[in-house]
This record gives sequence, structure tokens and C-alpha cells, in this order.
Amino acid sequence: MSEHIGLSLNGRTVRAIAVRDEAPVWSSEREQGDEESLRVAIAAVLDTVPRRRWKSPKVYAALGPARVQVKALSGLPPVANESDLKNLVRESAARFFLVNGSPPITAVSATTPDGAVLAAGFDRETVAAITGACADARCSLVAVVPSAAVLPAALCGDSAVWSDERVSVEIVFSGAALKGVRRANGNVPLEAALEPNELLSRLGDRCSRFADAYGAARAGAESPLAIRPRETGRGKVPKWRQTSAYGGLALAGLFALLAPGIRATLAAAEAEGLLSENVGSYREAIHAENELRRVSGALEEVACFAASRFSALLVLGEITRRLPTPGALLALTLEDAGGNLVYLVPDGSAPLEWLEAVTSISNAEIVGPITRELVGESTMARVTVSFLLASQARTTRLPEVPLR
Repeated sequence: MSEHIGLSLNGRTVRAIAVRDEAPVWSSEREQGDEESLRVAIAAVLDTVPRRRWKSPKVYAALGPARVQVKALSGLPPVANESDLKNLVRESAARFFLVNGSPPITAVSATTPDGAVLAAGFDRETVAAITGACADARCSLVAVVPSAAVLPAALCGDSAVWSDERVSVEIVFSGAALKGVRRANGNVPLEAALEPNELLSRLGDRCSRFADAYGAARAGAESPLAIRPRETGRGKVPKWRQTSAYGGLALAGLFALLAPGIRATLAAAEAEGLLSENVGSYREAIHAENELRRVSGALEEVACFAASRFSALLVLGEITRRLPTPGALLALTLEDAGGNLVYLVPDGSAPLEWLEAVTSISNAEIVGPITRELVGESTMARVTVSFLLASQARTTRLPEVPLR
């Protein structure tokens, strides 16, 4: 019987769950103390995991949306293979993700049917805290994944809203595959937003709180957005190999001076073998340099693409041109993928009909109730609408500006 440990970080809460043959058999949660480091809080939870003799628990960690960002990247320049795509996103992480002091650790999944690429940016300090806590608790950390990527393995339906006390995201999925994710407005209680599957429901009333930890234990190893800490240093020549080469050369020189004849010949042969290992490392470095040049060329294309984006003023201009008369635009907020719009239209008219002619936005939906206000001698309807930006109109975030 296989047993995996799912670990989740949401706000200041650390949760863990043991899953044996896809069924939960144990769970625990703990709040991080005010004077306690994240590493210590995680290790304290992992110390309570039931263990088998002579076998370290395998841990799959899920991070909430406040600690990892998941985005659909569109309009990227063409690349030859998946390795080049990962290098492109990693080298351009500051363009795609908000950086808090240090560049994030990135992961990229396969291209979606509409040509976009799902990518994730992990907080580097959080990943380091998890890695250190697993070492302290004598656990084997296999993978770290976004909660949004593994929640489909724990839920029913095809969409859900997940909140980690600070940030909420809406996810769309098919089966266990993530299809789309976007930031939601406000926090939604987990019990009202999730529909756990039959196996997770065995935990009872608190099962929704462990959905991401359970999903990580079930699907974390196969998730394309997972990072594996053991592989983050791939592509660099290991320090132990360089140290052993220099040490071997020093020993070879010492034996050549002290031992005559055959001993000197054997020492020279050993030194020659160590030098041949360094020749392989040198070739790897040359290959890495060539790959860096290719990525640099792709980055230049990304810079040209970023410089050619439309201004947010184009979106505002088209909305004001299409606004019905009499009517008034009260507020407009633009974010990375969409925004909100507040306006007045004559009472009794179709409140969304005029937005269908605005080509720079799509998926317009009324948010909240429609209220009536008396403007002069006329009664106007006050409408709040959320929408998505069309791909040709996406640009940098514009703060909310009241309009008169």
C-alpha cells in the first residue's frame, strides 16, 4: 500500500494529511505563532505524521495563491521545444510575476488549446522553508505545487473558488486537469465554495479545509506545474565534482614527488582520469552558454512584444465612445486580465446591450444589484459590471479613477 503526505500552506495555517491508496487516513493542522518561523511551524506539523519503521514519509506540498501565482501567458514568441519555453519564462519571471525581493521559482505546463501557456511563480523563501522543515523532520520532499493545480483531484464539478485568507482565485478544470485560473474579488468561505469528492468527504465537516493538501498527495507528482527541489540546481557543474578534481590533482602531484617509478605512473593515470571528468564539465558549460544565447535572442523578441502593447487609454476611449446617451461612466478598474466598470444608463433599458459593441472587452457580467438613482428629473439605473480584457487590449494595471 502506497502512502503519501499532503502538506498545505494557507495564510498562517499549516495542514497535513496522510493518504493511503487515495483515501485519507490521518490529518492535522496548526497555526503559525507570532514569534515562530514558517520553517519551525511546518516541522512541528510534520513531526506528528505517523511513520513506518525504516521509511521516511514522502511529502507533497501545496501553496496557496498568496505564496504562488498561476497565470495564463499568451502572445509568447515561438520556441523550438519545451526546454526553451521553460528557459524563456524563467529568464523573464520579473515580467510575468510580481517579485518580492528575489526572483520567483517558475514552472510551466503544456500549451492550452487557445495558445496560452499556464505558468507558476513560487515564492523562493517559502520553498526554502518547506525544504528545510522536511530535512528537520526527516521527511522526503518530492514536489511543491500550486493549490490551484491539484484542487481538481480533490473536488467534483468543473469549477471552484479557493481562498487562503488573503487572496482568492477562480479555477476551471476538466477531470483532474487545470484549464484556467484567474484572481477572484474578495474571499469566499471554503465550505460554501467547494464540493469535495467522495473520498475526501470521509474527513467530515472539516474536509474542505484539507482539499489542497489532499489534492497534492494524490496528484502532486504528476502535476506539470510542480517543482522538485532536487532539480532546481540542474544545469550547473556540482561543487563536489570540482572539489574532487582539484583534490585529485593535489594528491597526484604529492605522489609524483614522493613515490618513484610505478607509484608515480599510477598517480599520473589517476590525475589524467580526473582531468577527463573536467573536460566533460567544460563541454557542458559550453552547451549551457549556447543555450543562454538562444534564450537571450528570445528575450529580445519578448521585449519587442511588450513595447507594442496597446495602452489602457484605448480601452477607456472605446468604452466612453460606446456609452449610451443619456448615460454616465462613474468608475473603471483595469487589472492584468480584466476589470470592473460602474456606470449609469436610463432606467428600463438593457444595461449590458451597449457593451457587446466594445471589442476590447469580453465576458461582461453584472456584479451585485442594479440600483436606481434620480439624476435631474430622470431615473437612472446604476450598474456594476465585471469583464475580461480581449487579448489585443491587455496592458498594465490601471488604478481606479472616479470619472465626472
